[in-house]
Amino acid sequence: MAYELVWEPRGKITRYTGIISDDDILRAIQTTTADPRFESLEYQIADFSDADTIVVSSETIRSTASLDREASLRNPKIRVAIVGHEQALLGLANMYRIYFELDGGTWQQEQFKTLEEARAWLGIADPSE
Repeated sequence: MAYELVWEPRGKITRYTGIISDDDILRAIQTTTADPRFESLEYQIADFSDADTIVVSSETIRSTASLDREASLRNPKIRVAIVGHEQALLGLANMYRIYFELDGGTWQQEQFKTLEEARAWLGIADPSE
């Protein structure tokens, strides 16, 4: 498993490490949305800072956007921050956003180079501080 789910009082961080595959992305979403805490989430952070390689197909990006759009019907208030510095990640995040919005998704989303920038945008402090 190349990801870890870290639940915080009002949100969740998915930390991706190593080589990220289609299965990693889809399992992380399915695990998150199946958890009872999903209904009360206010934010999600997808942190790719420690990912070495992202090997994800455009079909998985489309599926991810569709799954998230369905999830947004259950919890429309979530804000999503995508963190990472790889140029390929920015392209995948933009593709995701286009599919998500075209499919009727309503979550507000932004991309950041650091976790600190994402937390500032979300207006949350690091709970370990």
